Amino acid sequence: MNIFYRYINFQMICIVIIVLVRYKNMIRRIIITILNIIVLPVYAAFSVNPVNLPVSNLDNGIYSVEFDALTTKHSIEYCLDITIDQDFYYEIILNGGITWGRNINPAAIENAALIDDGGQNSNTATFYVKNDSEPMLLGTCLNLDTEVVVNVPPAPLNTKFTITATIKDPISGVNLNTPQTKNLIILTTSCDNITEISQAECEALVELYNNTYGNNWIDSDNWNLTNSPCSWNGISCINEHVIAIERQAKNLTGSLPDLSTLTELQILDLKGNKLSGYIPSMNSLTKLQILILSGGNQIIGRIPKLDTLLDLQWIDLADNQLTGNIPDLENLNSLRHLNLANNKLEGSIPISLKNLNNLELLKLNNNRINANIPDLSNLIKLQTIWLQNNQLEANIPPIDSLINLTDLDLGYNKLTADVTSQAFITSKDSDWADTQTIFPTNIIATAKSATSIEINWTAINYIADTGFYQINYSTTSGNYNTAINTNSKTDTSITINNLSPATTYYFTITTITKPHGQQQNELDSTSEEFTVTTLAETTNIVPKITVVDIDANTIADGDRIILKNIILNSEFSKTFTIINNSDVSVNLSQLEITGDDIFKIKKYFEPVIVTIEKNESTTFTISLDTSKTGIFTGEILFHFSHEDNPYNFFITSEIIDEVNTTLPNIFSTPEPDSLLDMGSSELGTPSTTTEITILQSEIEITDIAITADKINDFTVNNELNILTVQCIPSEIGTREGILKISYLIAEQLETAKYFLTCTGKSTLNYTSNPEPNSTLTMSSIIATPTTTSIEISNTSDTTLAITEIIVTNNEIFQIDNTPFLVNDQAYPLKIQCIPVQEGKYSATLTLIANLPKPITYQLECIGIRNSIEPIYDSIPKPDTTLQIGNTTLDEAITKSIMISNQGDGTLTIETSIITGDTSFSIINGAAPTVITNTTHNLEIQCLPKRTGKHTAVLTLTIANQKPVSYTLECVGIAKQIVIYSSKPKPNSTIKIGNTTVKTPIITTINIAEMGNKTLNVISNNIDSSTKEVFDIIDGMAPFSIPDGGSEHLLVVQCTPVGIGEYTAQLTLQTNDPIRNLVKYDLTCTGIEGFSVAGEIRVKSGISGTDISIDSPEIFSLIGWIKPSPEHIGQLVD
Repeated sequence: MNIFYRYINFQMICIVIIVLVRYKNMIRRIIITILNIIVLPVYAAFSVNPVNLPVSNLDNGIYSVEFDALTTKHSIEYCLDITIDQDFYYEIILNGGITWGRNINPAAIENAALIDDGGQNSNTATFYVKNDSEPMLLGTCLNLDTEVVVNVPPAPLNTKFTITATIKDPISGVNLNTPQTKNLIILTTSCDNITEISQAECEALVELYNNTYGNNWIDSDNWNLTNSPCSWNGISCINEHVIAIERQAKNLTGSLPDLSTLTELQILDLKGNKLSGYIPSMNSLTKLQILILSGGNQIIGRIPKLDTLLDLQWIDLADNQLTGNIPDLENLNSLRHLNLANNKLEGSIPISLKNLNNLELLKLNNNRINANIPDLSNLIKLQTIWLQNNQLEANIPPIDSLINLTDLDLGYNKLTADVTSQAFITSKDSDWADTQTIFPTNIIATAKSATSIEINWTAINYIADTGFYQINYSTTSGNYNTAINTNSKTDTSITINNLSPATTYYFTITTITKPHGQQQNELDSTSEEFTVTTLAETTNIVPKITVVDIDANTIADGDRIILKNIILNSEFSKTFTIINNSDVSVNLSQLEITGDDIFKIKKYFEPVIVTIEKNESTTFTISLDTSKTGIFTGEILFHFSHEDNPYNFFITSEIIDEVNTTLPNIFSTPEPDSLLDMGSSELGTPSTTTEITILQSEIEITDIAITADKINDFTVNNELNILTVQCIPSEIGTREGILKISYLIAEQLETAKYFLTCTGKSTLNYTSNPEPNSTLTMSSIIATPTTTSIEISNTSDTTLAITEIIVTNNEIFQIDNTPFLVNDQAYPLKIQCIPVQEGKYSATLTLIANLPKPITYQLECIGIRNSIEPIYDSIPKPDTTLQIGNTTLDEAITKSIMISNQGDGTLTIETSIITGDTSFSIINGAAPTVITNTTHNLEIQCLPKRTGKHTAVLTLTIANQKPVSYTLECVGIAKQIVIYSSKPKPNSTIKIGNTTVKTPIITTINIAEMGNKTLNVISNNIDSSTKEVFDIIDGMAPFSIPDGGSEHLLVVQCTPVGIGEYTAQLTLQTNDPIRNLVKYDLTCTGIEGFSVAGEIRVKSGISGTDISIDSPEIFSLIGWIKPSPEHIGQLVD
């Protein structure tokens, strides 16, 4: 069998080999087709990085460019954009008179051989690329090494020497791809021939062009290519000096060169580029008035000295990566605009700013500046001050004198203000005080015990953004070696534990806000030092007493005594003795009995305090009210002046009817009517088990039942008349029950009872004011917040952890749901209600903690309508969308919100803020404003800068009411622009060609619309001295091309009436605002005709040659055929 399988396998392998050999070409084509489909990306075939060669290098004749000596990467590379499965030629031609400066290495291109030319002083080189057995995939690159040397002849400025690459079939000579031509060497400006400005200034401009990669500028067309640098884009000159360089958003990259030779420069504006590196020295630019390097650049390092630039009026270095201190600007008395925002500047604001009396704008925001704000009171021309998101601290200096100030932002610092300055500052920056990281106020520190100190404070206004309070302390002043952090800036207290008794501790509280958003700094503000001394250790004297009954049986603390088989309506009492075993006297202030009301204490101590001296005793008697049968339970509590309830015991009594009572005749251990105390255990944890063993084998147990308030707290299991009883307490305190056993003995059904008890305990003891399950009721005027709190305490030694806080109606009731811990200091849980309308709101507050079950409270909030209350209304309604509409880019569109007061009193709109897309603004009716019986129009403008949907949110804050908001929407659409385009290009010369006299020849103008609006060609006219020669024979005006429509073909015919050149001008009138009149110069030539009669004699061997025409233009073949008497043939094509 194995031999058979081997034979079959061998046969299959042979068949596969035969198929591969026979159909290899087909398979190869299939593979190539698949590769052409799936290989990505498609590569551009020919790429060259050209060399910029100063024209002065050619003054002495031919110049040799050695590519491998260039400092920047240059390459000549051909990457296939098709897959080729054959050998091919790679031909390179140098154009314009340049030649190879030395012989090309035959192996210059990997896997290719130089087979033709490539020698010194020639201008071509042909390589043979052998394909071997595998197809050459698209994307494969043929790189000409940078060892190439090229000779460049003298030529005018801006000459572009090109290089052409072609790949060809070596057999047929047919191009496998279209020849491609690229610039190789460009002759650029030579500053030693410049007359408009000095050579030094010219060289500075050329260095700027080279350093910032001018080839990649958006509009570098004439830079470095003409001998008139004053006409270069963005350059202005006066009196043979450069006075302005303005290159905003032109894609300048790299770093700035030395510009020190431009001593007359007045404007340097390079805003919105991608510059990096450092700012060069500016000391020599003493005429500079405007310096702008902002808007997207990434310049690093320090700001250079500017103190010599006395004419400087405008400094804008925002949005870079500048570091170090702000330089001294004291001498810049002309400065009006100083913007250094969004950098990484450090140190303080120079005091010398106070001397810049002409300053109108000061923006230093979003830096790392610290220390105080200097005195700015003399700068009365200031209109804008932005210092937000720094590390500024201390009191804001008086700025009331800045009468022109309209735009102030001091947010997110560590600032305070004197009472006298607050009103003015707040009028210019309404929320400045709510965003400052300052230390808390109203700090109160109290020693709670010998080992703990409680510190309370008032939280700062600025509770947004991540932060906390850090409590620093030590036993020596100023040397804070321990720190404890709170959870957040909303915290108002902390308890420090594990301290030493009778020890003075030194404290500070530091408020810390972490970096966020545009704030790159961690802010901190520390309080003054304060001290607290812990309490001295004290020893509590706990009374030591013993209680015995009349039979001298000792009753331990927590024990239970059983008084059983008390006869109905009999008299019964029992006396107990209290013995003081302490070393000191004990004051018994009260003796109390709780539980069922049948128990009475005959000797009652309150209000008299009974003093029991050392080793002395006193007695008390308990009597029973036996007027009803049943089982009754009570607890005896002892109150001492030293400490409440150091001692207690329980009492259980069964009162029976003597007539109907039959004593149980069951024998067990323990005996019937015994107390089974299963001890204490944690809530939900089983207690120790207790067994009841029935000693009589003849007894048959028929039923076992437990009666108790919490019946599920007890379990019983019977196995061979051995009953196992266990308690699982569900609540703190004593759990009691009765176990009843029904049994048959001597064919009589009897019962026996056992008293059950256990104690539930918890190392956690949750208490609160108000108590759990209480209802907290609040009331407030509509939209006015009201607050209450729950004081949560933990009386145990274990930390109480509140892990989750849930409130059902969180729109009306608001609560900080941050988890918290409770130790020996009460925690105030604050609850706020903001009723939105009249009536009662309800909710349930649930606290999840490390307790057996959740804690709940019921919340009620009653909204009360103000007797005089404004009611906000608007069209459109609040919390809806305002559709402003569609508009073209940079064209404003507006829409209004009509606001009215539907109630009584005055409606005050305090603020109106738009967040989101910056296309929106309020142009009329912005807050603050008041509305009584009239309507108020809030006019919103949308000015889109980009196409598509724009969205923002308008929020209005209203006095004593909740804020209202509107979603703003508008759509930016592109401007409708008509752009005329054609092939050949507009305003070009069209050479229709040569034709015999009176034989028509035609050409086609392909007209297209390249904008986004319908192109209308209104008329066409041909102006010619010989009108019958030129004519439009198809596609004449008027016609239209809609946006996105197909090209329109305009066919022009020339019919020469004689031999020679004819000219005309075709004019088209269009609705293109720039190309309103488009003109084409037309030429065609009439030539002498010829005729062929009969046979044509040609040399044999050259017939059958194909003429291929690559261009889809009209092609005319004009020629003469001279008959030969030796050969006769036919003209076939």
